[in-house]
Amino acid sequence: NAIGVVLTGMGRDGADGLLAMRQAGGRAVVQDVITSVVPGMPEAARKLAGADIVAPLHEIAASIGLQVQQLPAPRQWRESA
Repeated sequence: NAIGVVLTGMGRDGADGLLAMRQAGGRAVVQDVITSVVPGMPEAARKLAGADIVAPLHEIAASIGLQVQQLPAPRQWRESA
Protein backbone atom coordinates (compact mmCIF):
# COMPACT_ATOMS: atom_id res chain seq x y z
CA ASN A 1 0.00 0.00 0.00
CA ALA A 2 2.61 2.50 -1.08
CA ILE A 3 2.78 5.23 -3.69
CA GLY A 4 6.11 6.20 -5.23
CA VAL A 5 6.48 9.71 -6.63
CA VAL A 6 9.35 10.62 -8.94
CA LEU A 7 9.97 14.29 -9.67
CA THR A 8 12.51 16.20 -11.73
CA GLY A 9 16.13 15.13 -11.33
CA MET A 10 19.17 13.47 -12.83
CA GLY A 11 20.23 9.86 -12.77
CA ARG A 12 18.20 6.71 -12.44
CA ASP A 13 18.24 5.76 -8.75
CA GLY A 14 14.61 6.91 -8.53
CA ALA A 15 13.78 4.60 -11.43
CA ASP A 16 15.32 1.62 -9.67
CA GLY A 17 13.49 2.43 -6.44
CA LEU A 18 10.19 2.88 -8.25
CA LEU A 19 10.64 -0.44 -10.04
CA ALA A 20 11.17 -2.20 -6.70
CA MET A 21 8.03 -0.56 -5.31
CA ARG A 22 5.94 -1.50 -8.35
CA GLN A 23 7.18 -5.09 -8.23
CA ALA A 24 5.97 -5.21 -4.62
CA GLY A 25 2.53 -3.93 -5.65
CA GLY A 26 2.99 -0.21 -5.13
CA ARG A 27 1.58 2.54 -7.30
CA ALA A 28 3.50 5.24 -9.16
CA VAL A 29 3.09 8.92 -9.95
CA VAL A 30 5.72 10.44 -12.25
CA GLN A 31 6.24 14.07 -13.21
CA ASP A 32 5.87 14.77 -16.93
CA VAL A 33 8.78 15.82 -19.16
CA ILE A 34 7.38 19.27 -19.97
CA THR A 35 7.33 20.54 -16.37
CA SER A 36 10.54 18.77 -15.27
CA VAL A 37 13.54 21.09 -15.07
CA VAL A 38 15.74 18.00 -15.49
CA PRO A 39 13.60 15.22 -17.01
CA GLY A 40 16.17 12.41 -16.76
CA MET A 41 14.91 10.85 -13.53
CA PRO A 42 11.17 10.87 -14.23
CA GLU A 43 11.66 9.65 -17.81
CA ALA A 44 13.96 6.83 -16.67
CA ALA A 45 11.40 5.87 -14.01
CA ARG A 46 8.52 5.88 -16.47
CA LYS A 47 10.43 3.80 -19.02
CA LEU A 48 11.75 1.28 -16.49
CA ALA A 49 8.87 0.96 -14.03
CA GLY A 50 5.87 2.49 -15.74
CA ALA A 51 3.46 4.81 -13.98
CA ASP A 52 -0.15 4.84 -12.95
CA ILE A 53 -0.18 8.59 -13.57
CA VAL A 54 2.19 10.90 -15.46
CA ALA A 55 1.30 14.47 -14.52
CA PRO A 56 2.59 18.03 -14.69
CA LEU A 57 4.06 19.40 -11.47
CA HIS A 58 0.96 21.41 -10.57
CA GLU A 59 -1.17 18.20 -10.68
CA ILE A 60 1.14 15.90 -8.67
CA ALA A 61 -0.60 16.47 -5.31
CA ALA A 62 -4.04 15.75 -6.80
CA SER A 63 -2.61 12.69 -8.57
CA ILE A 64 -1.31 11.34 -5.28
CA GLY A 65 -4.76 11.91 -3.77
CA LEU A 66 -6.36 9.90 -6.58
CA GLN A 67 -3.94 7.04 -5.98
CA VAL A 68 -4.58 7.09 -2.21
CA GLN A 69 -8.31 6.75 -2.86
CA GLN A 70 -7.62 3.56 -4.84
CA LEU A 71 -5.58 1.89 -2.11
CA PRO A 72 -7.32 -0.88 -0.20
CA ALA A 73 -8.82 0.12 3.11
CA PRO A 74 -6.52 -0.60 6.04
CA ARG A 75 -7.28 -3.67 8.11
CA GLN A 76 -8.91 -2.87 11.39
CA TRP A 77 -7.08 -4.03 14.51
CA ARG A 78 -9.18 -6.20 16.73
CA GLU A 79 -8.62 -6.45 20.43
CA SER A 80 -8.78 -9.90 21.93
CA ALA A 81 -11.69 -10.28 24.31
